[in-house]
Amino acid sequence: MKRILHHVFALGLIFSINVALTAYINSSFIEESLGASWVSIVFVLAAITTLICLEYMPRVVETLGNETAFLIALALSLVGITLLFAGGIFVAIGFILYVAANNLVFFNLDIFLRHFSTTETTGTLRGLYLTLTNLGWLVSPFLAGFLAKQYGFLPIYILSFTMVAIVSITALFALRHFRDAPYLKVSILTSILKALRRKDVRDILGVQFLLQLFFAIMVVYAPLYLTTVVGFDFQSLGIVFTIMLLPFVLFQYPLGRLADKRYGEKELLIAGFIVMIASTVAFALYGGTSLAIFAILLFGTRLGASTVEIMAETYFFKVIKVEEPELVSTFRSMIPVAYLVGLGFAGAAIALFGFTTTFIALSIVLCLGIYLAHLIHDTK
Repeated sequence: MKRILHHVFALGLIFSINVALTAYINSSFIEESLGASWVSIVFVLAAITTLICLEYMPRVVETLGNETAFLIALALSLVGITLLFAGGIFVAIGFILYVAANNLVFFNLDIFLRHFSTTETTGTLRGLYLTLTNLGWLVSPFLAGFLAKQYGFLPIYILSFTMVAIVSITALFALRHFRDAPYLKVSILTSILKALRRKDVRDILGVQFLLQLFFAIMVVYAPLYLTTVVGFDFQSLGIVFTIMLLPFVLFQYPLGRLADKRYGEKELLIAGFIVMIASTVAFALYGGTSLAIFAILLFGTRLGASTVEIMAETYFFKVIKVEEPELVSTFRSMIPVAYLVGLGFAGAAIALFGFTTTFIALSIVLCLGIYLAHLIHDTK
């Protein structure tokens, strides 16, 4: 079983390369393919589709097993990428399917990992898993920026297809001995009500929503701001984003161990939100064009975000049981919910007030995270 855990770590790393390669060029690719007015529409439709799929994926896991569900999600991701090459409306359809499938894959990886976690080791295992998957995010933006500048967007999606294909073929053989734990079969409504009734789960869902709201707005609109307003090309953007993502690789594993061995999650969650808020305000207010300063400011935003992410993940997976995949689905559903709220808000705010006001408004909303973090009961 330990070998399967190692395979899960490796598959998470390879698959994250696929996601990270496209994350910061998706909005520009959609704008180029369909027009600027389609960017928010396609992202919102992708979020709705993801939300629906995540709500039903636990039923698939309970019926077919997590390995089969994982392979289905990978196949959908490959189909989605393929449709991107067809052009026209197929770009929108392919992107929606690609985003939804990618979220399902990470849900399945969560289920695999939860089978190997205990209360005493959750922070360490989640920290190691996130560190490895974030290695993909560290190298991919620079590579994607180079490819976009030299050859355009399509080679990036070809490389993403290759990564997903490698994961699919490897999973067919590497996970065939995985055995699912018995799952509790509950309805979608029961799952949501269960999450809302449990204070420990409810509070951390709020934290997760705010973190994903930050990611939704910054991942979609920060690249557009830096290219259209500041004037960076995609290669420069790749350098900035590579530096920006370093905290996810450098700090999440040691922070996860700290949460297991010495501190609880509350204090580190609060600290993470404070750093994230301050850095986002500074990013919004900086009026220059220095590549180095933008890299430092964005590094600060992700230093805070990486701390919040590992603490939220550690806390959540400590308080749920392995037989509760429906709660994992609810937790991961905060991603599309945040995209729906965030892109609707940010799209309108940017049109009415501009990027600076939108990023400052985001910082104000994130202050709620400090309050929610204060409410949780530490696991230490």
